[in-house]
Amino acid sequence: MVIPVGDDSQIMTLIIRESESKFVKSTFGEFRFVPFLDGKE
Repeated sequence: MVIPVGDDSQIMTLIIRESESKFVKSTFGEFRFVPFLDGKE
């Protein structure tokens, strides 16, 4: 799973499930996502 985490600036985060109870988390720096503008989607 790759998700942006945060409110203003976000940290791109990759979570890999290696087993039923083990997860590995990696981060890839700051990003900023903005909402689509009406009519520009």
